[in-house]
Amino acid sequence: MIDTAINGAIGTSPLGHDDDPFRNVVPLPPPESSNDVTHYHHQVIVAGAGPTGLLLGCRLREMGVDVALVDPHLSAGTGGSKAAVTMPRSLEVMGPEIADELHGSDGEAGAGRRVRSALIGSGGEWVGTLAGFSLGVGGDGDAESSPLACRYGPLAVGQDEVERALARRYTELGGTIYHAARVSSIEEDEDGVSVGIERSVYVRPPATAPEMPPRLASSTKSTVLRARFAVGSDGKRSSVREMAGIKYDGKDYPQLFFLADIEIDNSGKGWGEEAARLYMGMDGTFLLFVRRGGNNVRTYLASDGIDPKDCTEEFIRAYWERFLPGGDLGVKVVSFGSPSAFKVSCCIASTYSSQGGRVLLAGDAAHCHSPAGGQGMNTGLQDSANLAWKLADALNRGAGGDDPLLATYEAERRPVAEWVLSTSDGAFGDMTRPSSPVTSWIRNALLRAVLRLVPAGSLPPRHIRDRIFGLSISYRDAGTCTNSGEGGNAGLFGLSWPSTPRLVAGDRLPNLRYCHRGSNSEERLYDLIGSSSSKQTLIVVSCVKTSAKQKAEATSACVKAASSMGNVSCQVLSVGGRKVPTRSDGILSEENKEESASEEVTVVELEVPFSPSTPTLANMLGLSETGVAILAIRPDSHISFVHRGACSEANIKEGLRLEPKSAGADTHC
Repeated sequence: MIDTAINGAIGTSPLGHDDDPFRNVVPLPPPESSNDVTHYHHQVIVAGAGPTGLLLGCRLREMGVDVALVDPHLSAGTGGSKAAVTMPRSLEVMGPEIADELHGSDGEAGAGRRVRSALIGSGGEWVGTLAGFSLGVGGDGDAESSPLACRYGPLAVGQDEVERALARRYTELGGTIYHAARVSSIEEDEDGVSVGIERSVYVRPPATAPEMPPRLASSTKSTVLRARFAVGSDGKRSSVREMAGIKYDGKDYPQLFFLADIEIDNSGKGWGEEAARLYMGMDGTFLLFVRRGGNNVRTYLASDGIDPKDCTEEFIRAYWERFLPGGDLGVKVVSFGSPSAFKVSCCIASTYSSQGGRVLLAGDAAHCHSPAGGQGMNTGLQDSANLAWKLADALNRGAGGDDPLLATYEAERRPVAEWVLSTSDGAFGDMTRPSSPVTSWIRNALLRAVLRLVPAGSLPPRHIRDRIFGLSISYRDAGTCTNSGEGGNAGLFGLSWPSTPRLVAGDRLPNLRYCHRGSNSEERLYDLIGSSSSKQTLIVVSCVKTSAKQKAEATSACVKAASSMGNVSCQVLSVGGRKVPTRSDGILSEENKEESASEEVTVVELEVPFSPSTPTLANMLGLSETGVAILAIRPDSHISFVHRGACSEANIKEGLRLEPKSAGADTHC
């Protein structure tokens, strides 16, 4: 019913181009001879090895969790690739090992194309260009002075490329994938889950599955594996969700989507700098073209009343000729991949976890919606970043399905999905709503007027753009993060400065650059914090006129907390004021150095690079010139705790709601 592939094949086919399409398929473990439920094959079993499942697997492996993925496809990137844009926040949560390969770094081009602008058309003409997609992020424009500082910009790259990059990283981390297999049953009990797995190969029609090689044909056909937790990231028709008895309510859209990948010859420069072209027909037809790496373009056609049997190159070209200005793309199409038809829905799961809490949902298994806004794959990736560290932490503590930390996963991510469903549904309705010639003319006139009047690069509006990018998504209203201590400095007449918004618990930590104390060596906060641990990192934030005693006391409180709390990193960051040649305030005085030292804990001293326009954490927190604050940063780079003013170890422990380390617990970083 939902997102059904009706015909054709999307992405790279594993068939007909490989001597052994089963090269990535490993035998299933044989069934246990006894019913010993205390023996666990893996700590976590994840159904589905798409982007959501693969990123969850990567993050769990980095945190030392034994995880296995189960997926019916023969290899990564062959399950049908619909997404064509990866958002900045999604690149962040994938980590530099994957994101740099896709986005490029140090002047090197990546696998995708950076999205800086999009051409908009309607009523038989190209109306104008939206050019504000990268200003302030990804090294473009005022990136370093942006309050939401981000290393990456939006990237036009296929979901298949994302999957293959994630799969390579997962394999490097020693992760297990049971390809050509599916989850057939799940039984949940107080101590874990028993997951039935059976051999099952899926390829998209009209292709047919190849014959099973002897090494697999003679091996185990089905088995049962034990795990502490199971996660369903197996798509919109999730069998895990169905087995857990979770409802999936919503609606189907009447429009049918046709998708195809084409190669263009742009030697005549008929395609400009824009990464995408969007055209809205008066009858509600919607055409989208996303230029990815090189000259590859992913094409989409959505219309009500078309039939799956019409999903052919000839039919799609006829629509281009009918709707596009000039009757074509303005460039020569040198190859046209096999098109595919699919339908989409707008649905959300009634809950993100089973009754016992040991079976959870992520990605499309938890929510699905129209492609408007490019949020589908991206929302799922960010689900994984939120869930991974919480699962790892729960496993480290031996917690069960009723763990309060695991409960925050749905509390934080469900409102995000609800916002995405609401906004994408509204946007898709606007784009596909039939209009009269008069209405179309008025729309085009208004759009042209707006594009002439507003400053270049200011559309789409930054507050909308940053939300779509995932950079301004916050959990501040979820009741899962803590603010305490003194109030911040609101600014002149009690108003916050627009360029330095108030940073509170639940917000994403801006990925700012800082200098190591005493050198010009710069590093970004995310690189200093890392994401390979389920532990939280404490940051002391001080200002130019903060006294050495204040800073030392705050640092000492963090060191003591890090030494005694199992879920806090043994690295404390101390962020001082702006770097100037004569600076001496804020450095720990001799009498306070001893109490801030620890054999276990390392304090990394940082300061802001000398640049008047560079934003600082102190300004974002609303601190006065003499203020001090302590932040706790989660592994997903959201802020779990903010305390302004004098702070003790007890304040930190209360704010983090964590238990002290028990005797014999792991105290190593």
